[in-house]
Amino acid sequence: MTSTTDTSASNLRDSDVLRRSRPYLFHQYKPQKKSRRTWKFSVRLRSSLGPDRRGCWMSASTQLARLDEKNLSQALLQLEEAIAGLAETTRKIAEGMRTMVDNTTGSTRKMVESLKNMAENTAENMRKLAESTRQMAENTTETTESVKKCLAVVQENDARLQVLLGKMAPFLPQKVDGNLTESVGRDLGSMEHSKSSALKWNG
Repeated sequence: MTSTTDTSASNLRDSDVLRRSRPYLFHQYKPQKKSRRTWKFSVRLRSSLGPDRRGCWMSASTQLARLDEKNLSQALLQLEEAIAGLAETTRKIAEGMRTMVDNTTGSTRKMVESLKNMAENTAENMRKLAESTRQMAENTTETTESVKKCLAVVQENDARLQVLLGKMAPFLPQKVDGNLTESVGRDLGSMEHSKSSALKWNG
């Protein structure tokens, strides 16, 4: 008797393990005799079936349908998590692009401001150099070579200013570009007058 009881308990444990690991196999096994062991097994199995308690045995289609529902729920949960992760990644990308655009705009603004300041400083230096050259040509009678060297420097700076204005043209507004061009034109005309005066004085 003791060995039979132990065997029954062992069989019940094995059945329980099998039921937990592979529930879809239980529809293939039907005990023929209504013994006490079978009754206990049936009650335990029926209590594990969930809301469907009309019978002890579940069909394979019912079990597969429940497995499909469980897998579908897990798949939908994973899809929801993936969509949330994608939305977060998209938000980070948009934030990074916005920051990049802001940095690029700031850098461009600083570059344009620097070029404008450089042009204004160059124009001011040109005006000062033209004024000093004109005064030197009018007041000095013994520095012909110095005057020629100064005129060469003025011409070289004139060429550099033209190159700089050409580079600045795409970045500056039309109004600022026109004002600078007009101012530089007046300075260049003044320099030409000084140059002609110096040449007449040298001649």
